[in-house]
Amino acid sequence: MNSTIKSILKFTLSLSIGLGILWWISRKLDIDRQLEDLAKTDFSWILLSLSIAIASHWSRAIRWNILLKPLGYSPKTSTTFYAVMVGYLANLALPRMGEVTRCGILSKQENIPLNKVLGSVIVERGFDLICLILLAIFTIIIQSQLLYSFVSDLFIKNLINPLTKLLANNYFIIIIALGILVSILVAAYILYIKIKTGDSKWAKYANKVKVLIDGFKSGLLSILKMDNKTGFFLHTVLIWLGYYLMVYVCFFSTPAVSVLEWIDGLTVLVLGSFGIVFPTPGGVGAYQLVVQSLLTELYSIKSEPAMVFANVVWFSQTIMVIIVGFLALARLTILGRNKNQNG
Repeated sequence: MNSTIKSILKFTLSLSIGLGILWWISRKLDIDRQLEDLAKTDFSWILLSLSIAIASHWSRAIRWNILLKPLGYSPKTSTTFYAVMVGYLANLALPRMGEVTRCGILSKQENIPLNKVLGSVIVERGFDLICLILLAIFTIIIQSQLLYSFVSDLFIKNLINPLTKLLANNYFIIIIALGILVSILVAAYILYIKIKTGDSKWAKYANKVKVLIDGFKSGLLSILKMDNKTGFFLHTVLIWLGYYLMVYVCFFSTPAVSVLEWIDGLTVLVLGSFGIVFPTPGGVGAYQLVVQSLLTELYSIKSEPAMVFANVVWFSQTIMVIIVGFLALARLTILGRNKNQNG
């Protein structure tokens, strides 16, 4: 099957899933009430949130450059920023494609080996994962009682218990799961044998993996060689502070949500992040499900204003990514054309 057709089918499927989730959680809500709540929204706070988001993405570009400098490369911050924004744009088309896309763009634009760029991004994302885990731990400690009841209702009662009953009554499903696991292990063993015996086809793939591993090592070593470790950690803080403020200032845009406190913004950020990484374009559907459930179940906010808040935050951020992403793509196209003309 043509790769373009595959990409279109993947996008259509993931978008359909996201819109299906969005319809499912909206189907019983009062549309007129939602329109009334939307009319009460103060969009000046949304614009402030978008400004903070762009500043946070600029910090991400600076931090990425700090990682690349020990490897002997110093791209312009503007070029790196453009690559970051096009990466976010790519994520809307195909979930998880953004990192590869922005690496490819910066590699081509600045003549940096792709494996080194990928290595730096893997390290960068590793730090982001650590930050998210630390924020999650801090949030759980501060909001332990509220979060326990929320997670218990959302996951244990609605997911774990029904799944346990299903597995208990359907041994066939367990057998299939074990069969899949065994198949994966056998396939991994066969791949190992083919690579070890020097099969040219598989050796080529093994070499690609080796190149990626070498790039990751380079990215990891770049942290140890950084002259500007303070700058790296400062911009890491600024990125996550920006993420937090992007959510928190939006509280003031919706009267029903404006009663929440600063710590609640951290809770929405942490749990909302799990919705964003769901494999639908930009986390559509999953983000609204998590945030709306969080506001209604945890903070007793009515479903309609909670849904309006979740939609306004998601759609405003998505529209910003589309606009800035396409502007960045246009700028990169011009830079690439000028570069070719100048030889």
